[in-house]
Amino acid sequence: MDIDVTREKHSFILSLTGELDLYQAPRIKDMLQKVFPEHPAKIVLDLDGLTYIDSSGIGALLYAYSEAKRRDIAFYLVNLHGSVKRVIELTKLLHYFPIAPSLEEALHEEESSADPSEEMTFTSPEKSSP
Repeated sequence: MDIDVTREKHSFILSLTGELDLYQAPRIKDMLQKVFPEHPAKIVLDLDGLTYIDSSGIGALLYAYSEAKRRDIAFYLVNLHGSVKRVIELTKLLHYFPIAPSLEEALHEEESSADPSEEMTFTSPEKSSP
């Protein structure tokens, strides 16, 4: 998995490419430990390039969100699609994570938002059959 980190004003964008699994999940935590000291107002995880996620990857996303929330940093996931989106749906976390419809919308959301999960969520138009 590759992690590309971009800074835009007071926000950090972590673009993930490849597979987020047991072996790669610790890299999310390591990268966030480098980002947190910069005191960002917002962290956005761009999952557009992510092709696979397992339970360890879900754990890494949960860690990222909980640590950002604990530090009063706005947090968004963007560009969920395919099997990655499906795993997040199956784990019933689609409405737990603050999910923005696009990177642009996440970046332009008010910086002073107290709880970004209430401000912007993505509702899947698809209904899956049991």
